[in-house]
Amino acid sequence: MYKAFFGLRAKPFRLNPDPRFFHASRGARRALDFLRFGLYQREGIVLLTGATGVGKTLLLRSLAAHLPGDATALAQVQPLGGNSEDLLRQIVSAFGAPLSGNDVCPLAVLHRHLVAQAEARRRSLLFVDEAQNLDCQGLETLRMLSNLQVGAASAVQIFLIARAGIRQPLAGAGFESLRQRVIAADHLDPLDMDEVGPYIAWRMNRAGWTAGSPFDDAAIAAIAAATAAVPRRINTLCDRLLMQAFVNDRKTIGGSDVPRVVDEMQAEWAPALAGPPLPGHDRAVRDHPVIPELTDLAEPTAAAPRAAARHAAATTVPPARAMPSAAIPVGPAVAADEADERFATLESRMAALEASTAQVAKISRAILGRMDAGNPV
Repeated sequence: MYKAFFGLRAKPFRLNPDPRFFHASRGARRALDFLRFGLYQREGIVLLTGATGVGKTLLLRSLAAHLPGDATALAQVQPLGGNSEDLLRQIVSAFGAPLSGNDVCPLAVLHRHLVAQAEARRRSLLFVDEAQNLDCQGLETLRMLSNLQVGAASAVQIFLIARAGIRQPLAGAGFESLRQRVIAADHLDPLDMDEVGPYIAWRMNRAGWTAGSPFDDAAIAAIAAATAAVPRRINTLCDRLLMQAFVNDRKTIGGSDVPRVVDEMQAEWAPALAGPPLPGHDRAVRDHPVIPELTDLAEPTAAAPRAAARHAAATTVPPARAMPSAAIPVGPAVAADEADERFATLESRMAALEASTAQVAKISRAILGRMDAGNPV
């Protein structure tokens, strides 16, 4: 919507992972080196962990984008639950192997396909994204696949991309055999605070922006504080800031613009629904509230010690709570203070809805005004 206004070829802060917008931060370069090292080994399992939104999937796709297609058979899956046979069928389908209803053993079908690929001198790679969704049976299935061989070589090499929580079950005694198959592992942290400015400038330039950054230094600092330097949160906030600048017919974004947009986004997500702030959530954090993760508000943060020391309290995110029922029962069983609390929740939701509606109306008026004046939209 704002691309023509800013003279951009594409949206610079799309949420979908796009290898064209891969930014080689210090952490991303290190993680990519680990993935390449694992790729060079041509066997075993490679593990990459990190919190939601730090760029794990984008890193994986950037690696895949540089693989020789004529010499690589690549399958990418996201586990959808179910038993080990369902997982095997999903993998068989991702590799493009023919699987009919008469095939009672998907493992046998997969093995025949992997042997055929090896005979055609094609290397088979399996990328498992969101691997924390795997249960114990699913992890054991992958361990079993990593043992398959064609002659002296591994039939398939497996890359696991997951949140840090997967390390806890893998550390258990029941997974010692799987751990022995992991030949490389790394954890991807958020950006360092001094990398937020270059990250934003990189994405703007990749989208076609050629002038100086529309975000001034104060805006960059406020964005870093509000997002805890998590790339997906930065994308979400910067996209909204560009939209606001377009609505207000401005091509610059200052530090004072960020808190207003953060407040709007927090209102749209009805902060009361996310539960009370954690103990120690001090004034500095409230002044620059962390943008809630739009795809998983309940994501537990398991950052490495370096990241924890770097961000301190700024990385604390209130945990999500189950949404309370909107219905308020009446009768003597409901205490007055409980009813008041539920009424307050309803009022908070109504306020969030009104704020969102007002924002949509404001943007619509601005777009119609620009169209009537013959300006680009």
